[in-house]
Amino acid sequence: QYQGKILTLFESPGIEKLIPLWKHYIESSIGLIFVIDCSEKDKKKYQKSKEVLHDLIKKNSKPNFPVLVFLNKKDLENFDDFEMKKFLDLDSFDGIDSMLFCCSAKTGEGLWEGIEWLSKRIPTSPLSFWGKIKNFFRKK
Repeated sequence: QYQGKILTLFESPGIEKLIPLWKHYIESSIGLIFVIDCSEKDKKKYQKSKEVLHDLIKKNSKPNFPVLVFLNKKDLENFDDFEMKKFLDLDSFDGIDSMLFCCSAKTGEGLWEGIEWLSKRIPTSPLSFWGKIKNFFRKK
């Protein structure tokens, strides 16, 4: 739970066989967090990440769907976030609300800023909403 919203997260590793299943999660989602490991300078891996991310965005039909991309391993010396942002080209999509955050899972830097950004873009959880309504009437 974060700021009155109940977030359910599904972690799915980028194993080639599992990637086609991701579309089933996106259909019932109200937002997407996509993490890219920026520790390696393997252009093939970056290209695959971009293709998967773009494919997930294309499969989403919800307007203003929030897409949070974490560029992980900010703590490494060879990290170039400007190039990654340009390479991912999320501005080419209409109808999504996307943001890239540089982060370090190791130090925690950038993680809460990203979660905060996403939290402002998703609706209040129904359970949280009804809890507030019950509390309101209890006070009367």
